Amino acid sequence: MRRLATAACAGAVALAAAGCAATATPAGPPPAAPTVGAPSESLRPSGSLTADQPGQVLDGLDVRGSVTVSAPNVVIERSRFTGTGADYFAITTIGAGSVTIRNVSIRGDYLSAAIAFHNWTAERVDISGMTHDGVKLGNNVRLTDSWIHDFAPAPGAHADGAQSDHLAGSILVAGNVIDPGKAEEITSAIILSSSPDPTPAVAGPVVIRDNELGGGANTLYHNPDYPDVEITGNTFRRDYRYQPIYPGPRPKVFSGNHFPDGTAVPWPPADS
Repeated sequence: MRRLATAACAGAVALAAAGCAATATPAGPPPAAPTVGAPSESLRPSGSLTADQPGQVLDGLDVRGSVTVSAPNVVIERSRFTGTGADYFAITTIGAGSVTIRNVSIRGDYLSAAIAFHNWTAERVDISGMTHDGVKLGNNVRLTDSWIHDFAPAPGAHADGAQSDHLAGSILVAGNVIDPGKAEEITSAIILSSSPDPTPAVAGPVVIRDNELGGGANTLYHNPDYPDVEITGNTFRRDYRYQPIYPGPRPKVFSGNHFPDGTAVPWPPADS
């Protein structure tokens, strides 16, 4: 999906839905596409839990709290998560855990992020109202066709839509709308930083392509310590506070990025 049309309708975010008040304007004509986020039908209430069985499927839950994934090949789908300020994450992997997340809505007060760490795939996920980060980009991560938007950052949060806080590898961020807002506590839509992490990075590129990006002090931050980064075909909204891109050395590939009117987004000089 190259562009998401984002309009809220009856508790679900419909793409290209008519008669709804749009809160994120797509860069081009919206394609026909599946919905983003949890379905509108009844969901089963749940508290926090651990997914510790290989191949376990969690479907149709209304979770107030978090799910910790410690087993491989877990699936979480058609579910809603609400943060109460008691949990660091809505969904996090630990150890050998890996998870695919589909048609899930996450909102509210999580003390670190909605989705975190390594070995996760998120498709058609709606993340909003975060007090801190949207997603943590670890090793072996895929974020596609999702909507990250309208954060409610806590004081001093330095919130980001998507953040890698160590030199991770094998990351794909594609076909999303990421615009957490431009409050003073919001740093960026996407940031690649290099804080120390005990998990070694894996080989593989970081690919950021065909997204619609906005908000933050500077919408995109790229740390040059990442050796293999491709940033291509993204639309940059003009709702940042300072610049679309934080000045610094260019990534390995930077091409085809533009503003909504089609004007090319240049890589800024290091001293700008």
